[in-house]
Amino acid sequence: MSMTTRLALMSVCGLALAASCTRPGLPPPKERAIFVYLTAVSGECTPIMGTVPVEVYQGDTVVWDVLNDCEGDADVDAADFTLHGQPTDPFDEKDKKGKVDRKSHRPLKFKIRDTADTGQYKYAFAVANGGRLDPELVVDGRRR
Repeated sequence: MSMTTRLALMSVCGLALAASCTRPGLPPPKERAIFVYLTAVSGECTPIMGTVPVEVYQGDTVVWDVLNDCEGDADVDAADFTLHGQPTDPFDEKDKKGKVDRKSHRPLKFKIRDTADTGQYKYAFAVANGGRLDPELVVDGRRR
């Protein structure tokens, strides 16, 4: 077999292999957890979570992992998403709400759209008749 033929075969095999792989450095879609702790602060049920923006990718599922240590059940809501000051929701689901029973734990799962705009989103995570946080969520581009 000539050197030219070997190089041609290696190129074809390399292209076939590359086509079957995902782009390097970008993880496959998966669940990305955000831990939220609900506790009484000045008499109202208030969410507490980390201050570092959580990074996700288009197509991922965000899981708000909520632990309710308040005196009663809590209705929680992730809403008011903005990107560059404009109302923009990166999720498939319109309402991102849930009820977390007293002294229990509940994951709330919602999928980021495959076509969601990339960037740093600001949003509100609030407890009905309680406290509110204004965290950030960074959506990175497509992996496919």
